[in-house]
Amino acid sequence: MSILIVIFTAILLLLSAFVVLIILMQKPSANAGMGSALGGGAAEQAFGGNAANVLTKTTIFLTIGFFVLSFALYLGNLAVANVGDKTTAESGELSSLVSEIEEDAVEETKVEVPISPEIDAAAQAAAKAVEEQAASLDDVLSDEATDVETTQPAK
Repeated sequence: MSILIVIFTAILLLLSAFVVLIILMQKPSANAGMGSALGGGAAEQAFGGNAANVLTKTTIFLTIGFFVLSFALYLGNLAVANVGDKTTAESGELSSLVSEIEEDAVEETKVEVPISPEIDAAAQAAAKAVEEQAASLDDVLSDEATDVETTQPAK
């Protein structure tokens, strides 16, 4: 799909350059316009006496082609963007499925280990000792904070 977008973009560039050249070949009056800069009556020699008529019709058709091709490229770019969004959404769904499977596998592999009453009592005693240690640390820190506040001079 992206190769077609590149090809149509190149065609659009060529078409726009051709539209510019066709418009520059037109002369609004006998001695005016950029047509005189491109060789004067070159368009009349190439297309005959009805040069203005031929150039006008060519300009209309090329301009319509320009807008149609531009709109087609817009739709093509939208399609490519939507395909990218769907791919991203599908990969997100896939990763969520993988994480669910991993969570289920972890839950299934959990093993209950029986704890003896001696180990349970020792764990509770250790937790109590840690709590006492934390409380005494809090007391020491609060005493030091009070000492720092009292030693600072008043402003």
